[in-house]
Amino acid sequence: MQAISEIIELDGPTLHYTLPDGFEARRVQLIILPADEPERPAARPNRIRSLRGSINGVAADSLEAHLKAIRNEW
Repeated sequence: MQAISEIIELDGPTLHYTLPDGFEARRVQLIILPADEPERPAARPNRIRSLRGSINGVAADSLEAHLKAIRNEW
């Protein structure tokens, strides 16, 4: 089986490809993959940290006590 692997620079969405001399096949399989490095997704903000300071007073104390009780169950 003959195989060809190349990285081709594109200038737009059109690709023209000519098989090299001596490549003989009645059917070929074309697989197109991007060779560029994938863009890294933006870091998602920590939702718990964003809540810090939004609850205070009795509600904050109650929530803190509840969380401590739940942690102690583990």
